[in-house]
Amino acid sequence: MKKNARGIILVVVYCKGRNEMVIDLKEQFKEKLEQEFNCKWDECSNLKRFLMYRASRMKIDCDVSEQAVDQYLKKYPWIFNGQKSVQAKEHYKYEIKAEGTEVYRGDTMTSAWNFVRDAIQLADNYQTEVIENEKIKGSLSKNIKELILIIDNLKWDSINGLNKQLNDFVTNCHTAGNFLPVPLYFNSERSGYYANRDCWDITMIAIFGWYADNPELASINLDVVDIKKDKWLIGLFSGTGNGTKVMSVINCKKWLMKFERWSYFVKKNKLEVFVLKKKDKYLPKRIIDNKIYQFSQTTAQDFFNKDWKELKPGKEKKIKNWDSKDKENLVLYLENLNKSITKRSESFVMQKKMSY
Repeated sequence: MKKNARGIILVVVYCKGRNEMVIDLKEQFKEKLEQEFNCKWDECSNLKRFLMYRASRMKIDCDVSEQAVDQYLKKYPWIFNGQKSVQAKEHYKYEIKAEGTEVYRGDTMTSAWNFVRDAIQLADNYQTEVIENEKIKGSLSKNIKELILIIDNLKWDSINGLNKQLNDFVTNCHTAGNFLPVPLYFNSERSGYYANRDCWDITMIAIFGWYADNPELASINLDVVDIKKDKWLIGLFSGTGNGTKVMSVINCKKWLMKFERWSYFVKKNKLEVFVLKKKDKYLPKRIIDNKIYQFSQTTAQDFFNKDWKELKPGKEKKIKNWDSKDKENLVLYLENLNKSITKRSESFVMQKKMSY
């Protein structure tokens, strides 16, 4: 308890301990998941919890859950006059209706499933447990309920650190540090085929590129897509095979305009952990090695045609073609991501509360 200059008592509350700082929002559904899968949540591993959540029939998404939306309304002051509302034809999914026609929904900044799927296939006993014992063939995505039964049997002794980093990530991925409220037509539209580009450094690079191409925001026409000035957003939203999403680009432009400049976008969304500072300028960094992305070596077209693959641990190769360096990169990628997400989560909850 402290007093300010006027003698008013200030009660300062700090959250202590990682468990209080980094809340896994899957926890809000644990009783329902226990009933659905006939298990005790507290006795399940992080990986099993993640797979249960993903396989659930309940149509739940942590990033648009009621608890997540409540967090957005408290932690993001740029959302003016925001009101929580249930999404149309949904029960557990929410959105924020703000000034005018603005609508925001939560987005998971870097999705977990592709990394989990890759790790499963890299397990030392994958052939025995998955192929021979469970007789799983084809897409792992279509056999998650079978994977739940054997996930704790998988071993990664030959890839040092993977088991720990993977188990940490499937928890961290559903915390405040990996969520962000975004405009409509942003979330899945930026993800690419099967969410293969659903990684936050790819998105940060595109947003940085857009601000760099638009130094004079007052001259921007928000109702049209400019092929030259919006090329980084055109690339960001054209990875799903359906061409450029016009509304995605327009809504994203309107959203980015709120922050006036790149540095304000970073600060007001607490994204400092995903950039490095060079000569007082924030530059987006690669998750895989925590180094600044070199824009001078690419164009928007080249980046979204091929260069983005260099930011992924296996560079989009099939798992059977991964070498020891690719496997090492997966561990480093998850380790760097876990640190960044945890640090960002902590930045949201380390706050002062005043009582007069």
